[in-house]
Amino acid sequence: MKKKEFDITNLFHVFLFAILFLLGFSYITTINPDSDMWWMMTTGKWIVEHKALPTENVFVIHDGYHMIVQQWIPAILNYTLYHHFGVWGLIALATVLFGVIFFLLRKSLLQSVYYFYCSF
Repeated sequence: MKKKEFDITNLFHVFLFAILFLLGFSYITTINPDSDMWWMMTTGKWIVEHKALPTENVFVIHDGYHMIVQQWIPAILNYTLYHHFGVWGLIALATVLFGVIFFLLRKSLLQSVYYFYCSF
C-alpha cells in the first residue's frame, strides 16, 4: 500500500476554504438593524395573525398604500423562526443556507477545475 505524499496545494486549499467560510459566517451572523428584515418579520406576523396576505401596507404613515407582498413565504419563515427561537433561529437559518450554498459552490468549482486540468 502506497503512502500519500504531503501536498502543500491541498493544505492551501483547505486553509483558503476555512478562511472564506469563516469570513462568510462572520458576515451572515451580524444582525443589521437597518435592513428590511424587521419589516418582513412584522409582515409575516401580520400574515400569521390574519391568515391572509395584506393588500395594503399598514406599517407606513400614508393611508391606502397598496402593495403586493411578493416575499410572503420568507416573511412567514423569518417570523416563525424569530418567534420560537429569537435571533438565534435567524442566525441558524442563515448559517445553514450559507453552508449549503458554499458547499455546492465549492463542489461545482472543484469539478470545473478538474475538467479544466483534464482538458490539457
